[in-house]
Amino acid sequence: MVTSKTWTARNLKLKTLKILRTVVEEVPTIHFEQRYDYTNEDGTILQEVPGKRLVEDITISDIPSNVLSALSAVDKWLYNRCLEQEEMA
Repeated sequence: MVTSKTWTARNLKLKTLKILRTVVEEVPTIHFEQRYDYTNEDGTILQEVPGKRLVEDITISDIPSNVLSALSAVDKWLYNRCLEQEEMA
């Protein structure tokens, strides 16, 4: 007979974050995908419990202004890094 087990997660450990610019039905949108694992009190990942992910498509007008400003700054920085890599800067 199988014995049931219970694990209690106390926190989350964030993992891979994907951010994509998209257009959904002609509306500028940001697609977010955040993966995470469950952890116990000391921050150790609960190996027995599979991780999950949060997936959302959010119209740009619905993103909080401070997050949008940060995303814009990251976008500019990455663009300049690409120019440097291609010796176009």
